[in-house]
Amino acid sequence: MGGVTALVYLSLMALLLNVIGLNYRVCVSVAYVGAIALHFSLNRHITFRSADGNIFPQAWRYLAMVAINYLVTLAIVSYVVEVLNRSAYIGAISALVTTIVIGYIVSRSWVFKVSKGSNG
Repeated sequence: MGGVTALVYLSLMALLLNVIGLNYRVCVSVAYVGAIALHFSLNRHITFRSADGNIFPQAWRYLAMVAINYLVTLAIVSYVVEVLNRSAYIGAISALVTTIVIGYIVSRSWVFKVSKGSNG
């Protein structure tokens, strides 16, 4: 699921950065929002198979995780572009690697955690 989400994220970023010509921070932000909508749905239904029950507790926990990952993403991309003088794509890929690890650990242990008493 992460690969599909990463492909959507990078494709949106390329469209916004190269075709439309927006600032890299705007591109990262818009692409991030588009990718997380897909990511939540794929993880909820396929990766963690936790689609039964109330969506709202998972959605709130997921949004908290996303907010943290978003700040990490902006920090990494800004550092790569402004300090290292590298492409926003290098920053985005670096941020993806970092946030994939953070996201999986937090999703598995908190966002989509299945209680001990369930059959999942």
